[in-house]
Amino acid sequence: MRALMDRLHDGDNLTRNHVLVALAWSRNTLAIQAFRMWAEHPPSWSKQLHVPVSDFTLEAGWELSRGEPRCLFSQRCEALVLDETGEVAVCAPQSGRDCPHCGSAPVVLLPEIVTCPYCVNTAVVFAHAAFDRDGWVAMGSQKVINPDEAELPQRRARRGPRRSAYAAVDWCFASALSQLGGHPSWINDAAYPLCPVCSSRMPFVAQLALEDLEDHGEGILYAFRCDACGIVATSYDQS
Repeated sequence: MRALMDRLHDGDNLTRNHVLVALAWSRNTLAIQAFRMWAEHPPSWSKQLHVPVSDFTLEAGWELSRGEPRCLFSQRCEALVLDETGEVAVCAPQSGRDCPHCGSAPVVLLPEIVTCPYCVNTAVVFAHAAFDRDGWVAMGSQKVINPDEAELPQRRARRGPRRSAYAAVDWCFASALSQLGGHPSWINDAAYPLCPVCSSRMPFVAQLALEDLEDHGEGILYAFRCDACGIVATSYDQS
């Protein structure tokens, strides 16, 4: 471990990136102490990085909160199987409270997780978990007029078997991406949104692969929740 950390001083930026990600995934005592120290006293080599050193822990699903590691996903993970006999409605239309930014009708991605099928393509969409009562959370973006087609096909799903929390961590090799809990399948960099109420990072709760919704579907819809504030967030990414 010490030899690995020494490469942070001597290597190039690509080497530093790989070492920092490896340290984050190890999440052992030495790595946690190192990230804690770097947060308080940024090392000279950190100026050459494209992101703060602390962001590298997000790639492994955790952050330092008040100096202590905080996991940003649930270790309990279940596959989400698209099945017309399933008990869970996926992308069900939600009446009332059209999106204030584009006018699209909202959809219930999963129970208590409402999103805008248009805005989620380009921005993080925030809503109250109690959507019927409290509705949307302002996104601060410019109002969009007459959006293009904004539809997500309505389906049904069921909870599949329990599986490793890391079963879909690599989206290129996972056999099934849609899931409840577990570590998200980041297509690009890890992107846990900040709660608009308390500014804490919102833990990941579920993801839905568009290839499971429709033929030739591409990308993943991610869902997050801040339990303390009753706020949910959704985002989308693709290769």
